[in-house]
Amino acid sequence: MVRVRPGEQFTTDGVVEWGESTADESLLNGESLPRELRPGVQVLAGTTNGAGAVTVRVTATGNQTLAGRMARDFDAMLACRPRVLRWLDKFSQWYVPAVGISAAAVWAGTGSASRAAALLVSCCPCALALAGPAAVLAAISAAWRRGIVFRPDGRWESLADVRSVVLDKTGTITCGHLSVVAWRQLDSQRSTSDILAIARRVASCSVHPIALAIMQFIQSRDASPCQASLDKVYESTGEGVAAVDGGRWIRLGKMDWLKAAGVDCHAADLGDVAAHEGPATVLAIDQQCVACFLLADAVRETSRTSLDRLRALGVSRLVMFTGDRAAAARAAAAVLPLDEVRADCSPQNKCDAVRRERERFGSVAMVGDGANDALAMAASNVGIAIDRAELPVAQGTADVVLMRGGLEGLPEALQLARRSRRLLIVNLTLAATSTAALATLAALGQLSTMTAAVVHNAGAALVLIHSGLFVLRDAYRRGNQRMVLDCVGVTDRFHH
Repeated sequence: MVRVRPGEQFTTDGVVEWGESTADESLLNGESLPRELRPGVQVLAGTTNGAGAVTVRVTATGNQTLAGRMARDFDAMLACRPRVLRWLDKFSQWYVPAVGISAAAVWAGTGSASRAAALLVSCCPCALALAGPAAVLAAISAAWRRGIVFRPDGRWESLADVRSVVLDKTGTITCGHLSVVAWRQLDSQRSTSDILAIARRVASCSVHPIALAIMQFIQSRDASPCQASLDKVYESTGEGVAAVDGGRWIRLGKMDWLKAAGVDCHAADLGDVAAHEGPATVLAIDQQCVACFLLADAVRETSRTSLDRLRALGVSRLVMFTGDRAAAARAAAAVLPLDEVRADCSPQNKCDAVRRERERFGSVAMVGDGANDALAMAASNVGIAIDRAELPVAQGTADVVLMRGGLEGLPEALQLARRSRRLLIVNLTLAATSTAALATLAALGQLSTMTAAVVHNAGAALVLIHSGLFVLRDAYRRGNQRMVLDCVGVTDRFHH
């Protein structure tokens, strides 16, 4: 048996034997609403206990827990990942022997050792060796200035081929936390400010995410300090909080819980509460309902425009796989241009779905923010993480990290990947052309060994200059003329 206090993390899988609380499972399944814990309910390692203390009977530890199995599967997938520019390593395996054979053939055919030596010097693969890394570094530098991190050892270059994008919901498409999306005053006899002040006081007595969301909503409307604390406070885990203030009962919680306490919910028009697909909370004073609050994990303001931009860039399929409830998934999908939506997905379900997407549509990108997305990211062609400081697992898995905390960087990352591929092709063309031209001149006896030693670096210089211009052009496109001037050394002269 293990005793887990409020706010502590469950370190094992198990079953609740005693106590009542809630568990934040958003890191594992993406569900933004905490799950209620009572005796007999299963708990998972890696989730966080809410406001109550519980005693848990351990059923699995270490690698045998769900989180441990996820980590083991994830490590196995990473071992199969291709590395950036691996094909250059294969190229070097035949390039060096080919140059040696060519030099030997020139020596044998012309009898001139100097021509063979000049050919060897001319074919020095400096330009070819720098073509790939220079393109990668230029793309990484340009991405960093846009708030996008390309991992040097990742697979981000595959983003240029992506035609299907799989998205998580919680924290990716949505903000990742509950917020009040609507509220309504039910008692016209009291002023709005009085009702909100009462709701704020009773919500401040709980650490439940719904209470915290109501607190934040009211504080955004009224930043004045909270009034004096209430006389007595009683919290029913997962149901609501009740308090006594000057002899009157104030309750904030679920409608069914209020009915059980004798509150007359039929007298108030609560049709919108029953119809709301997300959490809904009602405020009651004594036996009368005075206000209701509708909450949801709101869709980010930038999500719709970002997905529209992906469509314009040629991404043919946008799908959402989430561990959240079907109702919450439908509510988010209603305002987004998605081709398919799946709810109640476990991490393994997401991973299997991504594999099927790859079989059907080829190159697939997986965008997520939590540990529950790590397997799916590793199974995709490109893993993309939304930056959240408290979720290092997702960032460690990802090939691309969007540091601005939303999807607005995703279309930019796609464009940069495509432009960096063109940069790589041009770099290789410049390197190969300059090397071939010098080698031809050397083989014809038009280039001495000393001259070849001096000019063979021209190709490498062209590659580096072209890569540098890529960064400058990108900065200029974004209107960052200051950075352009700094790069070419003009700003210092202006100051003098």
